[in-house]
Amino acid sequence: MLTTSGQAPRANTMTRRAALEYAGVAAIFVLVTAVVALGFWPGRMNADTLVQIAQIRGNYYTNHHAPILQALWRPFFVNGAGPGWVLTAQTLCFMSGAWLIFRLTFRRVPAALAAAVVAFTPPTFGSLGLIGRDVWFLSLLLLSFGLVATAYRCAGRKRTLVCVGAVLAAWLALAARQNAAVSVVVPIVAVAFLVLRNWRGDRWGARGLVVRSVAAGVLATLAMMMSLTVVKDAIGVTPAYPTGSLFAYDLAMYSLDDGTNRFPASILPQRDMTQIQQLANVDSANALVASPTSPIRWPISKHVDGVLQDAWIDRVTADPLGYLRIRTRLFLRQIALTRDAVWTYHPFIDPNPWGYRTTFPWANDIANDYEDAFADAQLNGNTVFAVWIYLLASAVAVVLCLRRRTTVRVLIAGLAAMPLLYQAGLYFGAMGTIFRFEYPAVVLGTIVMVFGVQRAWQLRPAAMRGRRHAGA
Repeated sequence: MLTTSGQAPRANTMTRRAALEYAGVAAIFVLVTAVVALGFWPGRMNADTLVQIAQIRGNYYTNHHAPILQALWRPFFVNGAGPGWVLTAQTLCFMSGAWLIFRLTFRRVPAALAAAVVAFTPPTFGSLGLIGRDVWFLSLLLLSFGLVATAYRCAGRKRTLVCVGAVLAAWLALAARQNAAVSVVVPIVAVAFLVLRNWRGDRWGARGLVVRSVAAGVLATLAMMMSLTVVKDAIGVTPAYPTGSLFAYDLAMYSLDDGTNRFPASILPQRDMTQIQQLANVDSANALVASPTSPIRWPISKHVDGVLQDAWIDRVTADPLGYLRIRTRLFLRQIALTRDAVWTYHPFIDPNPWGYRTTFPWANDIANDYEDAFADAQLNGNTVFAVWIYLLASAVAVVLCLRRRTTVRVLIAGLAAMPLLYQAGLYFGAMGTIFRFEYPAVVLGTIVMVFGVQRAWQLRPAAMRGRRHAGA
């Protein structure tokens, strides 16, 4: 009967079509991963990358970078899974998260193509091959939000498993960066909304459900952060007091602002501005805390961190408006509004004692030439790297999506809110203004812009039909 009625052939046709679509998705994933691997293998490595690898080799971790993720890498590392494997994993994680997000409005293969387009845009591609926590954080955040988007399209046990995966990815994203919480809270709030709605959402009303979901999401994020502290203690993470670098950077910016040495005499006995002018760089705190000639040496000790913190508190409380003025000036520079984006990508593998070097120089040169076409000789980016454009697009998306609230629109609004929320950590906590700090925000903004292009394309045919009808 099923065969006679045509239902079985139709089901078989749908199954074959789905199989072909998934094969197309897999082919696109393989292509993107192969291009990234060929151009960057075994992965770009900067000073932070090499410090993390050294800690993995020695099974010794500090809280300056991403100790939990480093500890998770170690058992694979000692069994031969070096940086190249991580490059592959982070690329696949990136593509998976982006694909799941685009599935909100795209079919399977177009969603994969959209993810590939994002991966190959100049601001994304140049840093996608960097081994480090910026890419780890971004990829895990995309995966978490992508799983959340998937959870809203399924039900029952599958939804439960997907939500668990989203929370796990969010927890790992929190482990990647100290300033991750302001963005990670978004997928956690979305999961809380699903849980509370299924539990007793009908008793609270729409507004009550939203308020409770936000509160639960914030509390859950705080609990996850506390769990990270427990895990760090369990694996023996050594404090490196990264806040000391922030205090030193801010004191240097204060000093350059008014021409007065604002450092404690115990830290900088030379009271004129000579050392500060030699070491302080508005775009990076590296020379200030890591230069052989700097009196502030990394890793910073607890005592030095405390002294710098006291001086920082005294300065900020004495001149809070000056602090906001300096931080605002730095932030406008950070988002490339008052100058071009700085150091748009890391173009090489830093010298290292383990023999890591680019495996395919010819492919690496092509990748660099592609990136260099959008920057000057000092790797200051052109308009494509202007961070403020992506933030503006995200802000517009939040407003437009919340004007007519549907599930998909609210999810896209949440996606667009993440790069905006991410700015809070950078405004107060960035120790420099290089493009890498804004990398997650720019990629998220790019994804939002793709949704905008799709929506504009959907509206275009109707407008054209209207003009044709008017002309008739």
